[in-house]
Amino acid sequence: MPTITEFKASLATANKDELSTALIKATTNDKLPPKEKHVRTIVRLAETSPTQVDGEMARRLRGCQSARAVTVAAKLLIVMHRIVLAGHAASLAAAVKELAIMCGGAPEDNVLADYVRGCALHIRALSRWDGCTSLGAAAGAAMAEWRTKPLREVVARLPQLQQLSGNALLLAASGSSADGSVKGVMQMLRHAVVEDALSLFRIEAAATAVLHDGLLELTPALAGA
Repeated sequence: MPTITEFKASLATANKDELSTALIKATTNDKLPPKEKHVRTIVRLAETSPTQVDGEMARRLRGCQSARAVTVAAKLLIVMHRIVLAGHAASLAAAVKELAIMCGGAPEDNVLADYVRGCALHIRALSRWDGCTSLGAAAGAAMAEWRTKPLREVVARLPQLQQLSGNALLLAASGSSADGSVKGVMQMLRHAVVEDALSLFRIEAAATAVLHDGLLELTPALAGA
């Protein structure tokens, strides 16, 4: 038997297109995480209809500037995170801009809103990194790729990776203190952040090893000795 929230979502999606229906059902204002089938639909449409997805995501994100919308905000971040990891970050230009003000109207002592705001900033930074598709199961391949990069490229790209990794680790560690009142949603969001942090840390370690070996191989003259 459908819940009251599901019944309301069904009414809200009457005569809606595929994207609107999936977004409404994926971001209902309840404690449950978004259903996988709705997330997959949005990720697929981010590839085939990027402009439409970007516009709808940005519009819904603009409604998440207060602490009262924190559960909806968390669900939108889960969806955005999946889109970014799928390699469609470029299709979210307008939506990414809205992340900076997510839950910005929440009181400073609202731990849950602070955590969601931190996750929003993490996803914004992740969307601007050209290696965002190398997380999760792809981290092993990304580590191998870093080992083949020339030293100069490693030196140029490592700082951004270090900043991403450091911020993700801090966010993952702070998640344990977030309010558990919307446990299902927050657990899913926190799991995504933890997975990012661990993947970024592994990739950073591989890149640092390349830097270490490369610097040791420099001849004294090239090293400026």
